[in-house]
Amino acid sequence: MEFQLDHAKFESLCAAFDYALREHAGKEHPTYPGEEPAFIFRGECGKFLTTTPSIARVSGLSRADVLRLAEISDWVAACLREEREDLTWPQACAQLQHYGMPSRIVDFTGDLGQAFVFAGNGDSDVGRLAALPYVPSETGPMFKFFNHPWAERAQRQGAFGVLMDPFEINDLKADSARKRFNIRWYEFVILPQERQWCQQRARSLLQESNDASGGFLRHYITRYVEEFKKLSPPLTDWLLRHIVIAPYCAMVASHERNAAVVFFRGAECLSADNPPFDRELEVECSRRYWSEAHNDDSRQRLHGFVMPPPGQMFVDPRTYHSSGACLKKGTLAGNAPN
Repeated sequence: MEFQLDHAKFESLCAAFDYALREHAGKEHPTYPGEEPAFIFRGECGKFLTTTPSIARVSGLSRADVLRLAEISDWVAACLREEREDLTWPQACAQLQHYGMPSRIVDFTGDLGQAFVFAGNGDSDVGRLAALPYVPSETGPMFKFFNHPWAERAQRQGAFGVLMDPFEINDLKADSARKRFNIRWYEFVILPQERQWCQQRARSLLQESNDASGGFLRHYITRYVEEFKKLSPPLTDWLLRHIVIAPYCAMVASHERNAAVVFFRGAECLSADNPPFDRELEVECSRRYWSEAHNDDSRQRLHGFVMPPPGQMFVDPRTYHSSGACLKKGTLAGNAPN
């Protein structure tokens, strides 16, 4: 059965935006502190038959690896809740998803303009927009994700989401979900100049070098491997293709006994004296740390490492390797950076 739209197909992204702005938003950027939008929006680039959570769209992995992926996700979410104050479980899951881990959340935004940016950020010449009446509730299924100080990317995107229940809600294009939530779906042509603008805007929203939370997921996956066991090569490769590859770094504010108070920063805050962040080198280092195909142990990078004094940058040496700290013949070479 052909997917039914709630309006005739629009001739351009701009035409669809003008209509949605009048019908659903009232203004392009409705999400500000203390303000609840009447609608939240989801942009899709392409004519996808279903809209399901990212965990349901994982492909190329065995069932055992998918289960391991879910285990890693749950473990990291639990660590975040323990180590980052007042983070709820849905917020922790959303934090993971925004940096590449799958979850049961379908992403939305309260910012109509950003929904159209993501709808135009792809290769298809057709985009779709979902407009969903927002019903705030502490128990869901709709949640706000940008109101936590650690949620850098969620703040940029005015992020909301729908937490899907596989036994009740598994596809936001299904008739049952459309009726239950009163979702409206629109389709439009993406003109070449519109795609170019959307892609430029999306790059700024997804920029990693100025994202203070960019390196956290790689840091926690490394800790998971250290605590439990290494991952299969296919799962390792899947993670390295999907998650953000960035250094885990922070400015040291003070020392309190055996702990340090830090303020996380993006990679662009690294000193000019530090070697540049080499993404390909970092991917290879993490592959050797995580994959059971290699014997490398990331904990060796912590030998002799000392937390810098207040006023200096801390960089997790397992997520940042100078050009002289390459991996050779399956062993680690080089010292932890100062």
